[in-house]
Amino acid sequence: MSERKIYDPSRPTQPRGEWVDFSDGRSIYVRGLTAAQYASLKSRAARSPGDPRGGEDPAAAILIQIVLSCYDGEGADARRIYSDLDLDKAGALSFDEFLLVMGAVNRVNGMDATVQELMRDFTTARAERLTSP
Repeated sequence: MSERKIYDPSRPTQPRGEWVDFSDGRSIYVRGLTAAQYASLKSRAARSPGDPRGGEDPAAAILIQIVLSCYDGEGADARRIYSDLDLDKAGALSFDEFLLVMGAVNRVNGMDATVQELMRDFTTARAERLTSP
C-alpha cells in the first residue's frame, strides 16, 4: 500500500493557470480560483434577499469571475489585471476576447463543457410562484 501525503495548509496547492493571447498581441494570464475567491464570487453575485428572482445574478457572476481570475503573469508576485470594482472594465472585453478568457477560466477551474452542463441544474435559481398578500 502506498503512503499518503497529508495536505499541509501552510503549503497550499498553486491553482492551475494558462496564458490567453489576444489577436492584437496582448496577453492575460488566467489563474484558477482559490476556495476563498470562489466564496467571494458566490457572495458578491448573490441577489439581494428582497429580489424576487432569488439566486445569483449570472451576469455579475461571470464578470466577477473574470475580475478574480486575470493576472499580469504566472508568478506568486503577479498582480490581478482588474481591481475588485472593475466589473465595467472586465465587461469591456470584446466578445472574441471574452470567449477566450472564459474558456481558459473554465479549463483552469476544471469546468469543461460537460461538467458545466451537469452543474447547471445545481446552480440555476429555481423560479417560485409569487403570491400577493
